[in-house]
Amino acid sequence: MLFSAFASSAQQAEQTLIPQIRKDSIFIVRDQWGVPHIYAPTDEETVYGFMWATCEDDFKTMQETLLLTKGMNGRLNGADGAVTDYVVQLLDIQNTVKQKYNETFSAKFKLILQASVNAINEYARLHPDEVIVKKAFPITVYDIVQGYVLGTTFLSSISESLTRIF
Repeated sequence: MLFSAFASSAQQAEQTLIPQIRKDSIFIVRDQWGVPHIYAPTDEETVYGFMWATCEDDFKTMQETLLLTKGMNGRLNGADGAVTDYVVQLLDIQNTVKQKYNETFSAKFKLILQASVNAINEYARLHPDEVIVKKAFPITVYDIVQGYVLGTTFLSSISESLTRIF
């Protein structure tokens, strides 16, 4: 099996909301240009379908982004990737997200995040030949949120400030 343990007991305790995903009720219909249109009865199932289609379309890029947010870019890109790993550690994004997660997001949004994670992890499990860094999986809701936080820091020109500091 690709994953030795799906989630630690601490992660399971923090992620008590489990979306009900009925895969047989999710329809991914691609138009003439290959654009996926997702039809499902619930928001969580729609998000699951959307993330599945996203994995089908460009799982490699999705993983590259996840490696950045998990501080594992060096495993793929060597010393150059380790520079961004250092920045992620310096900004302490992982701890901040874990500390603020429960108080920041509504139960509904947590279900949607978990549906995203479930789709990505299931895709990785069923397509192990497409996984570029095995230790990056399984992902958690924290990894998704960390990606948004990291992206926001780069949008706010943090790289310019760090360059001046160093």
